[in-house]
Amino acid sequence: MKKNFKTSLASSLFLFKLLGIFVLIFIWLFSGWPVVWQNPRIPSKIQEAQAALSMSFVGSVEGSATDGNDVTLNFSGLGLQEGDLVVVAYAIGDNDNVDFNMAILSPTGYTEVADLFANDTQDTSLGVYWKIMGATPDTSVTVDGLGGTDAAVSAVAMVFRGVDPTTPMDVTPTTATALNTMHPNPPSITPVSTGVWTVIAGASGHALNPANTNNPYTFPTGYTTNNVQRPENDTSDISVGLGYRTNPANPEDPGVMTHSGTDSANYSWAAVTLALRPKVVTFNQSAYRFFSNLDSTDVGSSLTLSQDTPATLSSSGQAFRLRNLLHIGTNRLLLNEQNFKLQFAQRGADNLCDTSFSGETYSDVTTATAIAYNDNTTPTDGTALTANASDPIHGADTIVNQTYEELNNFTNSVAAISSGQDGKWDFSLKDNGAPANTTYCFRIVKADGSLLNTYSVIPQITTASAFTPSLSFILSDNSIGFGTLSPTSVRFATGDGLGSATEMAAHSFDVSTNATDGYVVMIDGSTLTSGSHTISPIGGTAVNVTSGVGTEQYGIRLTLSGGSGGTVSSPYNGASNFYALDTAAFPDQVASGTGDGTTDTYSVFYAANISSITEAGSYTSVLTYIVSATF
Repeated sequence: MKKNFKTSLASSLFLFKLLGIFVLIFIWLFSGWPVVWQNPRIPSKIQEAQAALSMSFVGSVEGSATDGNDVTLNFSGLGLQEGDLVVVAYAIGDNDNVDFNMAILSPTGYTEVADLFANDTQDTSLGVYWKIMGATPDTSVTVDGLGGTDAAVSAVAMVFRGVDPTTPMDVTPTTATALNTMHPNPPSITPVSTGVWTVIAGASGHALNPANTNNPYTFPTGYTTNNVQRPENDTSDISVGLGYRTNPANPEDPGVMTHSGTDSANYSWAAVTLALRPKVVTFNQSAYRFFSNLDSTDVGSSLTLSQDTPATLSSSGQAFRLRNLLHIGTNRLLLNEQNFKLQFAQRGADNLCDTSFSGETYSDVTTATAIAYNDNTTPTDGTALTANASDPIHGADTIVNQTYEELNNFTNSVAAISSGQDGKWDFSLKDNGAPANTTYCFRIVKADGSLLNTYSVIPQITTASAFTPSLSFILSDNSIGFGTLSPTSVRFATGDGLGSATEMAAHSFDVSTNATDGYVVMIDGSTLTSGSHTISPIGGTAVNVTSGVGTEQYGIRLTLSGGSGGTVSSPYNGASNFYALDTAAFPDQVASGTGDGTTDTYSVFYAANISSITEAGSYTSVLTYIVSATF
């Protein structure tokens, strides 16, 4: 007995699915963005450049001796660093009318500021010296005690940080001496630089028999904080002191160091005034390059063909890296000497990330800004970066690698950077909900917000273009048939509905999407049915239908006949003549593919067998292909 069979393929559900997907994407694109730019715009924090590093007081020491002995001052508790300025003042009280040759015995390298002598009944000799500490700072200093067994020797020292290492004395120190009184009056001084600190040294020769634990001086206004002083008692006595002022006038007349006790016409004093010039380090943002992100202190591939070139991100929310160079001009940047921070701005209406910052309003990069710091899992903020062969360079300058950064602030915590060299930092960043196709500019500033001296380049990056989701499904034929089936031979469906005894594809379908996570194709429906009668589906294991002649079988198989991103799912990926149809698992996946935007073409084969007792009738099967994509 012969039967007629027809399979109908529905695509209406696909159209509904596609519409549903686009509705979801529309909501995602337009309803969930964080507020990035507000009106009024984020206020500017740009400040005028400050040329000098901040000076600071590190500490002081004191000591004394009798009988004209040497005095050693121990620096071990001060934590001296390379570049620190040590100022030493020591004095001798005697009554022999001898102008001593004051000197530092050890270590070498001190520069003499003054060697003063005031000759009264009680003489005063004062020596003042300075030295910039090298890579291995001194641990002590020893001054030359003179005058014999009736002479008192006192010494004090102060340490300052951030003083110009080449010219620490802004102008020539001024000196003064006087007789008939013991109250030092440090002379006026006129600095020539801004940000100068003044230091005064004073010494008094007397016979007051003070304990060397006393503080004999009352320092003038502005010099009272952290002053250091030391008296010593012998046949002839001496007092010496140092004080500093952070905001002197210009010219600066310090005022009198008033000594305690009863003054006498037999006493004398000597004094020195110094002006400390602040250290100036000049910075130039000199080169940059953008890279793809790695979960590492190294970077991925470069986003540009060459350095100092604007880059464009390829996807929304993309993480990326910026490696930036700072050229050191004047003076050596000592370890941890300057703190910096990274700022960003949306490019202005002039469409330029220009070095004058025209049209841009810069703000600090944080973990919450539109362009934000990115927290990678493995590397830690402030870890030494790993150099990459594609890193930016600056001419033939030596590059001093610094740190990987996930947060502001940052400094040169890995190594000092000499004049003429460039420090390199690695910033881990991401698009944190920034508008699509928007350009941003980057600059490094000092931690207080003041600008660097020069900006030769301004890094520039553009976020990815707005994403338009797409999903395409085209079915070549939605009505196919087997013709007349026989229990003596297998039958294959064809597009003309007549069927074939030879295996061939009945139709094909094309799938394409730009979805991030690609697409899947599902099948749903029923087996061949006529009224209450059905032909058994093959099931979830592919079988050779040529071996099943005379038994009821209905199945399909697919092949990828075009494109490169698609894959046929098991069990529908069988070889020729191997078919399956797992209705128990419906809707069942038959294919999947990547979201590369290219078209994948699948050929679909249908096979059927009947037995000699299969009920007569016109059998149909409605199979629905469901295509979905994940964006």
